[in-house]
Amino acid sequence: MGGTAREQRTRLAIITSNTQQEPATPQGVARTCFGFCGFRLLAVAPGGQQTRLAHQAQLLTRLSRATRGLPTANRAIELRYIVRPGTVESVWRDQVECYLLARVSCWHEARVTLRGQVETFCTDLRHLLGNTLPHYRFEALASVSELRGALQPFTSVDTIEVRHRLSAPTAAGSAPIVDMLPLPLLGVPDVDTIVDLMLHQPEPSAVSFCFEPLPVDADLPLVTQEEGASREPEAIVGAVARQALFGEQLSVQALTRVHEDRSMLRWQAQHLAALRQRAFRLRIQIASAGEISDALVATLVGEVGGPGRLTADAAWQDPTLPLAGGAEWVRPRSARLRGKSQSEFATAVGNWRTLGFQPWGEAMTAASVAGLSFLADLGEATRLFALPTAATWLPAQHAALALPFRGGVHDGLRLGVSRVRDTEREVLVSHESRIHHLWMVGQTGTGKSTLLESLIEQDIHAGRGVIVIDPHGDLIRQVLGRIPAARTRDVILFDPADTAYPVGINPLAAQGEDAQALVVSSFIGLLTKLYDPYHQGIVGPRFEHAARNGLLTVMANGGTLIEVVRVFQDDSFVAKLLPQVTDPLVKRYWTDQIARTSDFHRSEVLDWIVSKFGHFVTDPTLRRILGQTKSSFSFREAMDSGKIVLLSLAKGLLGSDNANFLGLILLPMVLHAALSRADLPLTQRRDVSLYVDEFQNYATDSLALMLAEARKYKLALMLANQHVGQLTQEVRDAVVGNAGNLLSFRVGASDAAAMERIFSPSPVSTEHLIGLPNFTAYGRLLIAGQHTPVFTLETEPITSRWSKARAEAIRAYTRKTYGRPRSVVDEEINERAHLNDAPTRRSGFSL
Repeated sequence: MGGTAREQRTRLAIITSNTQQEPATPQGVARTCFGFCGFRLLAVAPGGQQTRLAHQAQLLTRLSRATRGLPTANRAIELRYIVRPGTVESVWRDQVECYLLARVSCWHEARVTLRGQVETFCTDLRHLLGNTLPHYRFEALASVSELRGALQPFTSVDTIEVRHRLSAPTAAGSAPIVDMLPLPLLGVPDVDTIVDLMLHQPEPSAVSFCFEPLPVDADLPLVTQEEGASREPEAIVGAVARQALFGEQLSVQALTRVHEDRSMLRWQAQHLAALRQRAFRLRIQIASAGEISDALVATLVGEVGGPGRLTADAAWQDPTLPLAGGAEWVRPRSARLRGKSQSEFATAVGNWRTLGFQPWGEAMTAASVAGLSFLADLGEATRLFALPTAATWLPAQHAALALPFRGGVHDGLRLGVSRVRDTEREVLVSHESRIHHLWMVGQTGTGKSTLLESLIEQDIHAGRGVIVIDPHGDLIRQVLGRIPAARTRDVILFDPADTAYPVGINPLAAQGEDAQALVVSSFIGLLTKLYDPYHQGIVGPRFEHAARNGLLTVMANGGTLIEVVRVFQDDSFVAKLLPQVTDPLVKRYWTDQIARTSDFHRSEVLDWIVSKFGHFVTDPTLRRILGQTKSSFSFREAMDSGKIVLLSLAKGLLGSDNANFLGLILLPMVLHAALSRADLPLTQRRDVSLYVDEFQNYATDSLALMLAEARKYKLALMLANQHVGQLTQEVRDAVVGNAGNLLSFRVGASDAAAMERIFSPSPVSTEHLIGLPNFTAYGRLLIAGQHTPVFTLETEPITSRWSKARAEAIRAYTRKTYGRPRSVVDEEINERAHLNDAPTRRSGFSL
């Protein structure tokens, strides 16, 4: 099938056919045109039985009214459960499907005309489903083959129908209004119980509940209520008094029968009156590709009919209650029907395949019985419209609480759609709202990365500046293959896994004392995140003091992290750097404090400090990246010119420690670049979006500062992570307090409680957050300074074509433009940092 995913969701498959039907009209054999469409049940949200019955009654009532618009056609709907049991070797292949099928049939109508009527009816039905069944999610069948599979899933070998059981003759003087009136069907079928038994059948089977609304003025075989008014049974009080007067023994059975007769008579009168108001043809049927088991038949009959006859105690307490257990089952014979061209079995199977009501068996007897046997009033139809309550066998076990988006945004990034009932509204986050940052949280595989990819693609196509930090590499790989040709030269790809042409990053490159102080503070926060994340004193004041002075010494000479290790190992190397240091306190650290410290204590302290920086030197990949004095690109220039900066930190290629360390370095560099734009007027600062997947790996105080300050410098943060517990309390407070836009995909129990409080006040509860399906989220946006009410978001798949050739071409371009040969980088680092020189220790420094 072609078209977009959005178009496929709204497409509706329709089947029309011509079938010869009997009985014949005066002009000959009548020809009936059939049209079919259908909907698949995808998910059921939690809801009580009374709520479900109320929604079912509302649907059937509205359905009866909706059918009046097509007076020339008969319309029917059917709930059909198709069960295909798995084999013993592959029990996990059990399949259960639920369909709501619709049929429109007309006499002597052209198929083109019929198709229009089917489209009208099914469109109305689609709206009714969305408006009256909010706890259920139906999807229109868009494929003709799928619709045919729902109508004829297998060849039927055995079938039965469940019908009204006819009442026996009542006691003398208390005859019912109509002789042999069908008993009431008081059951509320438990579909999960029925499906469970069907899964134990050796062959595929299906159970259907079919309803055809009848017009109010239909010619029903009903008598007036006044005809039966004079047939009231004897009053119980009168019977007891007469038996007591003549000294007769009171019979409990006789009194119970009087109660039952009186109850039955009242129900008959109510039932006939209800049929005059609203009537449905009813067919309940099981079909199977093999023999239907007695247990399945007995269960379905019991579920449809109700709990059985009332006890004597119940009859004494409430004589108005009717009888229950009014269902029986009938199996069609294979013999040809009298005066017909087909058998009872063929007629029954034809009804099942066409959602029809052709009579067979006892239904072909007297009109008064035949008509009433297949009629149901609104109460019966409501109970027997057997929707599941919590169908664990559905492909999607949960449905999101349908909350509408009320943002009123007409331009911005498209997050997805908010679908409530049958209406669909796009969810946009405006450009003004984006700079208040977006935070999305959810378990792995729920759709966060897909949404990030969609947002990145929209920004790229709009010509905006984008910076992406990807801890896995997959996101950037997908983005590379979708970058338009017009923006190829805007891409800056930083991929440490490309060791042949390393791209240089110098986090110590900073001009001015203020900038240097900010870099040092960020780097110490990085070391704390790496070595002392729980603040246990591993990185304390003494370490910070030494690291700060070492970093400032190297930065004064335009050095790199490689030289930081050297200053703590080689006194002669420090002596060469000190003439360039202008801060007297930094100088005194080396000339006074370090020079006057004994060799033993210096070795003990400085070696401990070196061990924290040594990883940057010993790992060759990091050394070639961090050892280049000049960065291959400038984040500030990239922001000002709207570049696409892709930072791939694939843990699988770099190792977790290296990837996290590079991320902790790069994030503060982005912050410093954003803060440096203070020298530009606000109107000249271009909008830039920073996308960080799994941002908890890089969550330091710098990130908290970025969330608070970046908005002023037109830097919008788009952050995603898996659960709230990954964040420290400081970062968590900064995210919740400063991220104006929030999306929560499916989360665990502890996070659901936290997100419920964050979303409060809203109808979203812990259960809703735990039960979200994939690619669905609850959201809240900040628009015009006000938070929107919480809404339900369904994200959309990426539809643009991915090009491997485009990705390789961009990778080759960025390597040539920003990378340097590895041999050249190694030679430069060795020469500048004197890595091959022997270290020296002296008691003082020559200035």
